Amino acid sequence: MSKTPEKLPVPDTVENMAYKNINIDGKVFTHVKAREFSPVSIYKGGNYFLKTGPKDILEKELNFQKHLVELGFPVPKVITEGEEDGTLYFIEESLGNDNLENIFSQDMKERKEISDEHFNQFLSITKIYANSQIKTNTECNGKEKFTKYLLRDDVMNEEIPKLTHKTNQAVKKAIDALSVFPTVLTHGDFHPSNLFPEGVIDLEGFSFAPMGYDLLTNIYTTYILFSSDKNNESRRMYNFTRQQINQYLSEIDEIFVVNGLPKLSEYKDHFIFLRLIWATVRMHRWPKTQMQRYELYEKILDEYIKGNNIENILINYK
Repeated sequence: MSKTPEKLPVPDTVENMAYKNINIDGKVFTHVKAREFSPVSIYKGGNYFLKTGPKDILEKELNFQKHLVELGFPVPKVITEGEEDGTLYFIEESLGNDNLENIFSQDMKERKEISDEHFNQFLSITKIYANSQIKTNTECNGKEKFTKYLLRDDVMNEEIPKLTHKTNQAVKKAIDALSVFPTVLTHGDFHPSNLFPEGVIDLEGFSFAPMGYDLLTNIYTTYILFSSDKNNESRRMYNFTRQQINQYLSEIDEIFVVNGLPKLSEYKDHFIFLRLIWATVRMHRWPKTQMQRYELYEKILDEYIKGNNIENILINYK
């Protein structure tokens, strides 16, 4: 392994990594980013990505990624790996030049809607993922249906204490309803910004949740995370048509029925509500977005407790 300009680095800040290149086996990799909450740095070279970081952190991610490949998940295959002085690296294949969020956004500029070609790519990758994910229920024996990271109801109660009683009531309602689904390996942030035409990225956050969490949030995240308000820090760049949403739900329902599960579409409001909690909290750095999500959460919370359709509220909100 040959490297330039210096030893294989362990990243600590974005600033001191942004200008560095690494040469491995004759391939030059240029720094792309350092993860915000982890001392792992990512580089790109041609059709490959390089990840470097402390062995005790990156080795777990590497082994898990290999496991996902074995299970049939559409994730990047690992090409090679190595270690030097406690720093681990591995090279993985690229899944495409652009993620589906950017592709969808370009469609909206050019066509005012997502093209059939790109929507079908989105649906195809999602179905491959769903069929792999549903097989993992036998290896996930977590006592809780959701990991704490995905639920975040305790954080919600800290941030909006006046709604604690209602929040607890609604969370119990959702958890009870979703008990019909098995607990499976769950990406946790499965939506078009982490999907490419050939697969899924951002794998380090996998945890556990009821089957369906990833698949429902995939189609609704654009409405949960982003706003149509041009002054908001998190502006929505694409929308699905009602026909596309219906097609998506219908084809995912088929996978559930074939596997002996209830239709996912009949439980969509429960998943939407829980995903909204996840998206609403810890937004202090983006005050406009935080205010908008607090407002949306309180509105949907009341309607969800009443048993009203919250999907329509979400899609038509501002």
